[in-house]
Amino acid sequence: SGSQILYVGDHMYGDVVRSKRSLGWRTMLVVPELDHELEIGFQTCDIFAQISQRQKLCEAIEIKVDALRLAALNNEDIFS
Repeated sequence: SGSQILYVGDHMYGDVVRSKRSLGWRTMLVVPELDHELEIGFQTCDIFAQISQRQKLCEAIEIKVDALRLAALNNEDIFS
């Protein structure tokens, strides 16, 4: 049956969409242009992890600064 056939192609409409619609085949699209994108993604994975870690640290510092500002405002109100 058509659902047991896997058709592999590299053209979005000519291979993949048409085979899926007209024949009911399962389809897989080969996108060679993504090879370079994936390679860059793997190379920069550590950098993105470091950025994420530093963003979380900045957020934590901002929360502490806000708490200190609020405490300072409350103390000023008490002594005024």
